[in-house]
Amino acid sequence: MTVKELVALPHLGYGTVTPLIKRLEANDLLKRQRQADDERGSHAALAAEGLAVHRHLSSVPPAIGDAVGLTPDEIVTLHMLVRRLTANVNRHNAGSPASGRA
Repeated sequence: MTVKELVALPHLGYGTVTPLIKRLEANDLLKRQRQADDERGSHAALAAEGLAVHRHLSSVPPAIGDAVGLTPDEIVTLHMLVRRLTANVNRHNAGSPASGRA
């Protein structure tokens, strides 16, 4: 995926995610490569060590699911509601006088 797509996943800015990406890359967990068609962008992919960590941690999400006691469908609904809540709060804040953007 592109770094831009990666930054959008946790809804954080480049200033927050870029240092994390650099640390992952420095620890050989992630590799970045400039896009051939657009030098401003880059692709990020798990390196071999990152894939090993990913495989090792693949049991964590199901364990969390078991711990919260929700069905897979309920977890999907929860994710959708949290995304909607976040979007609503962001939209509200973007228009508030305190944000300096109104």
